[in-house]
Amino acid sequence: MSVSCTPAAARAEPSFSVVVTNYNYERYVREAVDSALAQTLSPLEIVVVDDGSTDGSRALLQSAYGTHPKVRLLFQDNGGVLRAFRNGVSACRGEVICFLDADDLWLPGHLEALARAYRSVPAPDFVFTNLRYIGLREGLFLSPRQDRDLGLTALATVFLRGWYGAPTSALSLKRELALRVLDLPQDFDPDWLNCTDNLLIHGAGILGAHKKFLAAPTVLYRIHGQNDSLARRADPLHDLRHLYRVQRLIAHYARARGFDRESLRLVKDEFKTKPQPTAQDLKVYLRLVWRSPYGLFKRLELSVSLLARYCGWRR
Repeated sequence: MSVSCTPAAARAEPSFSVVVTNYNYERYVREAVDSALAQTLSPLEIVVVDDGSTDGSRALLQSAYGTHPKVRLLFQDNGGVLRAFRNGVSACRGEVICFLDADDLWLPGHLEALARAYRSVPAPDFVFTNLRYIGLREGLFLSPRQDRDLGLTALATVFLRGWYGAPTSALSLKRELALRVLDLPQDFDPDWLNCTDNLLIHGAGILGAHKKFLAAPTVLYRIHGQNDSLARRADPLHDLRHLYRVQRLIAHYARARGFDRESLRLVKDEFKTKPQPTAQDLKVYLRLVWRSPYGLFKRLELSVSLLARYCGWRR
């Protein structure tokens, strides 16, 4: 495999495919697609997957975009978001896949910001941005005020269920990685009729994605009566069933990649992939050290090493 030595400033612009998934969001979907079309950096294509809508979505999409050169319409029987993701990504040709829920919006510079991140050195495999709530809630989804290179997150995801991402409309990843993440047995489809951002975030992390976070909120995340998942999580049964699904998903990816307790011998190596580790990163990786198969002396040595690296970059 050849390694590119091209400076970041001279890197070619990546091509972006946008996957918009829709189910009975006739009142929102046109605004979402139009926000993708209005980007200052134009996407290669927008693939809209309608998941068996029973409202007027299909007629609206055909009327608005049936002959649009940038928009491709896919209509499937109702099968849930995982199936819609799989069909949408399979139809894409771009180097990077960006996801946009039919009830959300992008600000005009969203793809341009992603492009700068993908041109950076070392180039990431997975980039996500901050979001700003609109509708029934206000404010930012995430509080960090600066961009962050998260490095690799596989061990933190497998052993501590680390969630290194954001809701779907803020997520993007290389097409080859997206295809691998979505290569799941079909009996996973009923588990992921919604909340499918977990699948992309956990799957990419465990498969070894280099992740970057952009602090600017270039996504408008609409909260309305049909999608307020935070309110639903007040139900302990709903919350626990969701955790069951997540645990099964993580276990599947972990088995596929051969992760076991011996993998925790790589804790220090994964921590070193983070150029500017935070106090929270340090806490997470110290927990992993103390779950490792090493003896007491080695665990203490590794803990001191992680602490020294954390303190070193902050000087």
